[in-house]
Amino acid sequence: MDVVTIVLGGGKGRRIGIPKVRLHMYGIPLPLLALNVPTRKIFVTRRDMVPFLPPDVTLVYDEGLGPAYAIKKALEFVVEDRVVIKPIDMPFLTRDLIEPHIGEGIVVFASDKIHRVASIRPKEEISIGSPRVRDMYIGKKYKVVRLRGCAGLNINTMDDLLFGLECFKERYGGVRTFTK
Repeated sequence: MDVVTIVLGGGKGRRIGIPKVRLHMYGIPLPLLALNVPTRKIFVTRRDMVPFLPPDVTLVYDEGLGPAYAIKKALEFVVEDRVVIKPIDMPFLTRDLIEPHIGEGIVVFASDKIHRVASIRPKEEISIGSPRVRDMYIGKKYKVVRLRGCAGLNINTMDDLLFGLECFKERYGGVRTFTK
């Protein structure tokens, strides 16, 4: 089964005070953590916020018009049957959580609330006729995978980042290498 992951690079980071593409966890850039997935990778970001990316990542520019627009731009580069959509601010939604669900229908990852963007779905099920991301799932049946603790962390504030640093230390033990 052909699968691609679209990582959404986020915006200006108004709530946290810095663009998320510029954040690091113990020296590892947040984009590299977000790209820790077992598929071909597409990274979508604004032209003025391009981070360092490995050579195997396809870079797609958006205009900073929100996640639905970014997904729409990335879909122009998708040839695979299934799509994983992952926001940069969910760095602990990693390959070990994604891989078991690759072959299922529409899967939405959630912590205390459903995060409609973090998902896996067939390419043909993605229709974005509205600029609002929540409209992507109206009338669709999907499986919800509940993420607990660090796995469901969504980094939007400085407190979230501090919690994320603790999660990182707990998960990786301070080791700077995290890919297989």
